[in-house]
Amino acid sequence: MGILLALGAGKLWSRDSPPPCPLERVDLIAAGGALLVDNQARRCAWRGRCFTCAPGIEDALCWGQRPLLLSGEADCLTLHAPDGTPEWTLHAGMEPRQLCLLPGGRCLAVAGGLSGEIRLVRLPELTPLRSFPVPGAALCLAVQRGWLYAACAVGEEEIHCLLCRLSLRTGRLETLRAFPGLPGALAAGPEGALYLGATERLYRFTGDPPQLGALREGFGLPRRILPLGGQVLVADPVLEQALVLDTMLQKKPVTLYRGKVQDACITSSVPGNPSP
Repeated sequence: MGILLALGAGKLWSRDSPPPCPLERVDLIAAGGALLVDNQARRCAWRGRCFTCAPGIEDALCWGQRPLLLSGEADCLTLHAPDGTPEWTLHAGMEPRQLCLLPGGRCLAVAGGLSGEIRLVRLPELTPLRSFPVPGAALCLAVQRGWLYAACAVGEEEIHCLLCRLSLRTGRLETLRAFPGLPGALAAGPEGALYLGATERLYRFTGDPPQLGALREGFGLPRRILPLGGQVLVADPVLEQALVLDTMLQKKPVTLYRGKVQDACITSSVPGNPSP
């Protein structure tokens, strides 16, 4: 298992030799490095094939052998065939931001952005199931122990990050707590931990309902949070850094990479090739 960083025009970085890349630049990585997106050229590389994608891809994942791309510019969610051909497309909100595959793998949650809602969609046909209104703009999602957590941007003159959660069993929405700044990333960690990245800070929550257990400053705006074993990887494009922290956020962060970082993923294979 390794770490792969998307560097924009710098393409890709890993601790070992940089892997080959079929694109001119890489703005987003998914599926263990098998799915790469170049938003400037509107190109996607998937398991050795390159194809044209919608503009402004904000998030992506793999469903079976098919890439699933969320466009914040075209406001759409598209499921592609393994050869890159679009199979199903669905309106996904207003500047939608993130995807989250739900337990069981047949349903998907979409953070609808400025439409102020979380949308649940059935795969593979992208059938709309239900929409849940949330305060402000829904930007980040993570699933943990029967709850779908959402980080929303609320306020007009002064933006705050509002942490909410939706019961996947009852559909009940709970508002938990507000924090200063803009939401950047949300991730479920081991042993029920939840990590929230907002302007200048990284938060760690535990318990049910989640209680703030630790926070770490020294960030611009985390774009991706990836718990891995006893560590947490944070990609921060604003301060142009990728940091590795302990899961409790108690020790001084270790700088993994300094420079333009667009995204990050955990990988065990070379981009463009199937994961084991």
